[in-house]
Order: sequence, then structure tokens, then C-alpha cells
Amino acid sequence: AYPLAISLQSWYDLCLYEEVELEVVNGAPVQELTYDWSPDTLFGTPPYGPVETVAPLEDTEISVVVTNQYGCEDTLTTFINVVDVYTGLFADAEPDTIFQNSGETSRLTTVEIPDYIYYWEPVSTLSDPNIFNPIASPEETTTYTITVEGEAGCQASAEVTVYVITPECGEPVIFVPTGFTPNGDGHNDVLKVYGNSQANFFFDEFYFTVYDRWGQMLFETTDPEQGWDGTYKGEALHPDVYGFYLRVRCYNGEEFFKKGNVTLLR
Repeated sequence: AYPLAISLQSWYDLCLYEEVELEVVNGAPVQELTYDWSPDTLFGTPPYGPVETVAPLEDTEISVVVTNQYGCEDTLTTFINVVDVYTGLFADAEPDTIFQNSGETSRLTTVEIPDYIYYWEPVSTLSDPNIFNPIASPEETTTYTITVEGEAGCQASAEVTVYVITPECGEPVIFVPTGFTPNGDGHNDVLKVYGNSQANFFFDEFYFTVYDRWGQMLFETTDPEQGWDGTYKGEALHPDVYGFYLRVRCYNGEEFFKKGNVTLLR
């Protein structure tokens, strides 16, 4: 008998989407060996050699039947542990848009897994680049990359952008409609100061008042979310043209003033 003297590593850790090289070591070089690897779906067209490269997408058991020139054979097996750090990985920012020099920040987040090591970049505007949810304080629009490292040193990355904007402290970012219809239909029932989607957040000071043609103050507020419903002392006012005055100071110290008229329609 001419027994085989062969060996194969019994376990491989493999990062998803990468390749691993399998090698049968022949301890009897004088023997001529043939190899039959399986499963067939991972290997190319025979004949096979002692070294084969595979890239399974899930945990897989590999076997190889080795035969020498005398008809003696042996079967070796190995297990490939596929490490997936891609599935579920994300990068998010809340909010994803902040105002320049306003002191606003954004909370970055990614998947939270206890065994992961986290690397956020760039690090200079982050509270801690090695946690799953750092605070970002960029001074300009910045794309942050999170790289997570899991089992066997496997890594994957995702990106998120925090936009830093400088809205104009004035029109058209801030505007007052020329009319409104407080008739209770749910559409245009309240006169408010409007702006872009985040305009209210960059007011350090806000004052808005409405008065009638004789100068009688009918409404005033320091809350950008509050508007006038067309009443005075609980009574609905008649359709007419009314005056308004608006004064705001934006987060950057700029001020905006506006006087004008608005038409109440019913």
C-alpha cells in the first residue's frame, strides 16, 4: 500500500466578497496526486490542482478527494467562515443640513454592534471618531466615511454628507404673503412669516405685528411658528387691507426689517 501523506488547513476566516486560497500539502512528493474539489459550484473546470482559489458568499464546507498513482485515496475537509460586515451597514446624519457658524451640530449614526471597531473620517470635526454615533460640527459641507471592522479584521464602509449652508437674512428666504383667507377650510387660514424649510431655526430674535389702517395693533408675536388668524379680541375681522411690520435678527447678527400690506379675504 502506498498511503497518502496530505493535509489541509481545517478552518478559514474569509471576508465577504474576498477570495481565499486553499492548498493541499503533499508530504510525499514522490507521489503523483489528482484532486477532486467540491462543491462544484465554487470551482472551475477540472482538472484541479493542489491549490485552488474560491470566493463563497456564505459559510461553506469544502472537501477534496485526493488520489495517488496507485489508486489510494483520502478525503480532506475544511470550513470557510464567511464574515459579513456589509449587511445592515449604513451612515446617517440628523440633521443633515446645518447653518454655518450657528453652533448647530449633527448626530452621525451607523449600525451598533458591540464587537465592531469604528473609524469615522475626517476626524477633526467629530466628538469621537471611534464610536457608532459621534457629534459632527463641520464648518463647511463635509462627507463623513464610517469604516467598521468586525471579526477577522473584515472591514466595510459607508458615507453620509452633512451640508453646511449660509441662508440670506432677508428675501426671498424670509417672506410674508400678500394675502390670506381665514375661512376655516384649512388652506391659507393663518398669516405667518415663511422661509425655507429651516428658516425658523436661524432667528435669534423675531418680532411680527399686524395693525389696521388707523394704526391699531391687532396682533403681535415673538414666535416664528405663531401666526395671525384674522381676529381681534376673539372677533373675526372684515375683509380689508392690513399693515404689518417684521423685524428679525439672524444667527449671524444680520438684521432684516420689512413693512408692508396684506389682504384679508373671506
